[in-house]
Amino acid sequence: MGKEIRETKLYLSLFEKYIRNLKENALSNYAQNDNFRRALIDYNTAGFNAYDNQTKNTIERMVKNLKSKFGYSTEGARQMAIYVIDRKLNKKY
Repeated sequence: MGKEIRETKLYLSLFEKYIRNLKENALSNYAQNDNFRRALIDYNTAGFNAYDNQTKNTIERMVKNLKSKFGYSTEGARQMAIYVIDRKLNKKY
C-alpha cells in the first residue's frame, strides 16, 4: 500500500464527483431568486446599496472572481452573470 489518501482511485473518483456537483449547482440558489437578478442589474449603481449584505457580498465576490480568473471587466462580468441566469445556462451545462 503506502499511498497517500489523495492518490487512491476512490479519493480521486469522489473528488471529481464533488467538483462536478459544485459546478453544476453553483448558481442554483441564485438562479431562481429574482432579488439576486435585480441586485445584479443594480450592481455599481446607488440602488445596489438597498440590498441585504449577503446578496451584495455574494455578487461582489462573484464579480471579483470573474474578473481575476477569467479577465472580465466589471460590466462584462455583470452582463455575463445576467445572461447565464436569464438563459438558465446553469441547468444546461
